[in-house]
Amino acid sequence: MNLWLVTYEGDLTQFLIEETEKDKVVSQAITSNLAYGNIDDELREDIKNPDNYTIEEVDYWLLDGLFKRNDYCGIYENAIVFND
Repeated sequence: MNLWLVTYEGDLTQFLIEETEKDKVVSQAITSNLAYGNIDDELREDIKNPDNYTIEEVDYWLLDGLFKRNDYCGIYENAIVFND
């Protein structure tokens, strides 16, 4: 299993991403985040900054918790988006 949960620290939106190469995970989250909402130019630069994201590898316990969440927003690009 190559699942990653990426959190955008700006508003705590989370992106569930399947990727074998860890160095590509944040760039996929950024692409998904840009597709997710209407963004002004100032916020766009913040979203594009990889330092504003944290990643964690998804294990079975975290995956179980994701199944129980009720803040699913949809699939944007290659990520499942959660935003409480």
